[in-house]
Amino acid sequence: MTEIGATLTGIEVSLTSVLKALAFTGLAQEQMQSNTSWNLMLISSNGYSICSMVGKNIVDYYEEPLAIKSFEGDEIYNAISASAQITLMSYPANSLFVLSETDMVSAELLSRRIQTEGQILYWGCNRCHCCCTLSFVCCRSRLSCLNFCSIFCLQCFIFIV
Repeated sequence: MTEIGATLTGIEVSLTSVLKALAFTGLAQEQMQSNTSWNLMLISSNGYSICSMVGKNIVDYYEEPLAIKSFEGDEIYNAISASAQITLMSYPANSLFVLSETDMVSAELLSRRIQTEGQILYWGCNRCHCCCTLSFVCCRSRLSCLNFCSIFCLQCFIFIV
């Protein structure tokens, strides 16, 4: 940060910071249009949450704790998709955006297992597509990451915004 003359005062990784990053990057531009219903599914190391949205407005929020570390191999994908299918039936939407914040669950693999009406999008913000394997490492070396790659991890984006 000192290389660019800035001082770090904090890192925001809340639901609103994720929504701001999705809006700013245009990753969910179509979903954030007025009167468009969509769901945002956030996967963390402690479970998952589903945020029911209409455009940029939060309509409802659901959180399901899961001991993700207790699953082996692909069991976690079966557990999350089975649980989420039931929950998503309560939140009908045009699309589902799956975002993983943990290396233990791939948003891409999970998005292939979830069966829901409408379009399913994903972003694995736990992975940077260029120079790093973990978002923490990527955020610490974000200048080289963002300078050399047009696709960056969402955690990096959240870090610098």
